[in-house]
Amino acid sequence: QVDLLSLESTMVFHTLTRFNDPVLCASFRGDGRMLVAGDAGGKTHIFDLRSHALMRIFGVHSHAVRPCHSVCARVLLPHASAAAQVHVARFSADGARVFTASDDARAICWDVAAEAQVRTFEGHCDRVRSGRINPASADLFFTGALHGPRAALPPSARRSPPASRKLAIPLPSPG
Repeated sequence: QVDLLSLESTMVFHTLTRFNDPVLCASFRGDGRMLVAGDAGGKTHIFDLRSHALMRIFGVHSHAVRPCHSVCARVLLPHASAAAQVHVARFSADGARVFTASDDARAICWDVAAEAQVRTFEGHCDRVRSGRINPASADLFFTGALHGPRAALPPSARRSPPASRKLAIPLPSPG
């Protein structure tokens, strides 16, 4: 379920319950009138927040073991009939498309009005756990996935993560 909360009262003012599986991610459309949510069953749901009606359910991300032409050699995912958990579900800035990414190592761009896949992006070697559409351009997005087996690297090739550091470069203000 998805609980809609008030920051002022800290109370739940509505709960969306039209899910068969636990919800793993959710985000609002830019105008705040729609919500997209991804679930553990591989489905993506779109709700109208004024009527609380379920407007769309997009197809299932599903597991498959596919060759990967990268250093990790092969994606090792559960049985092919299992659904892949959706960890990313976001609207484009204009609200016309939804971007999803999941444990099937794929990211999918969906056309909301046509209820169809626009494009499927493959090539990750493991589960895709993060992603975002650029608010300035619906043609640009990023994804982040878990890495392949680190045990394959010899100890001398493993690096520790870089330390955080502050740079004296001012950031441009939004707008």
